[in-house]
Amino acid sequence: MKIYIYNIKRLVKQVLAYSLYYSGVLLLIKNITLKNKIIILTYHRVLPYRVRGQSFSHAAIMVDPGRFDRQLSFIKRHFNIISSATLINIFENNLQPQSSSCLITFDDGWEDNYIYAFPILRKHSLPALIFTATDYLDSKELFWQEAMGHGIRQLLDLNSDDSEKFLTKHNLQYIIHVSNDKRADLIRDYVRELKSMTYAELDEMLRDIITILGDIDYSDVDSFMSSSQIKEMHKNGIEFGSHACSHKILTRLDDQVVKNELLQSKRHLHDMLSDEIDTIAYPNGDYNSHLGELTQAAGYRIGFGTNHGYVSLSDDKLNLKRININDTTATNRPIMLATILGIF
Repeated sequence: MKIYIYNIKRLVKQVLAYSLYYSGVLLLIKNITLKNKIIILTYHRVLPYRVRGQSFSHAAIMVDPGRFDRQLSFIKRHFNIISSATLINIFENNLQPQSSSCLITFDDGWEDNYIYAFPILRKHSLPALIFTATDYLDSKELFWQEAMGHGIRQLLDLNSDDSEKFLTKHNLQYIIHVSNDKRADLIRDYVRELKSMTYAELDEMLRDIITILGDIDYSDVDSFMSSSQIKEMHKNGIEFGSHACSHKILTRLDDQVVKNELLQSKRHLHDMLSDEIDTIAYPNGDYNSHLGELTQAAGYRIGFGTNHGYVSLSDDKLNLKRININDTTATNRPIMLATILGIF
């Protein structure tokens, strides 16, 4: 029943979006709504469907390379693409932005940004701003979500007394008899629910998994970029900003830890690229005014959150709104434009 209702809603969205788009109404709304406004698009991963089964990132942060290519063609045609330097200049000099200005951003620093997104950005001669969590550069370490997903999958495959005890303890025994093609989605959904746990609890859970397995066999598909890849992208027009060091939610951490995250990530990228690092995207988008004060004190000129919406000069420049783009929010041009305009 749920799937039936979902498909009906999806069909209604498609019909509405196509009707509004091909009648010209959506473009008219865009020209009115985005007059003197800036939109900031948020991407995370550009990854082909054929390798997604090896990843434990959630589908909500995925875009297929072919679809990304088509999205950039559409964005380039209908929006004025700007750099972060232009955005900073607009805010610091109180300049009126050109209508339908658009900044393309990526969070996290996944290696697929280099493998798949970078060639497509170059094809379209478009700039982008990538926020990297510096602890993971030149490392085989993963974010706790992906590490947990890979670990749980390997415990299910191990089928030992210790693995069964762990799975039972964490209410995962229901996945044991599920077919392999459905396991990954169930694991991703389970891991997503762990966000409310403390970092100490998550670390303990991962340590327990490693104790049983000896080590977690990570898939290369969930790797992050290397310094050499970042340098190559930077030389070809891609900007980089901080995503802190550890990717931990900054509003949960003590002030001194936050200061270290802000300063060390900034210094790491500066030393690597010989460029000023003026921008930061907060991990998970969590922000408050105190974090804003610490961010400004650390020398950042502009900051990005995850609240949905457009940007105007009256907004807090340390917590700018963005619009998340993935395979479901931008399946085609009409749906993408409707998503950007907040219709869906």
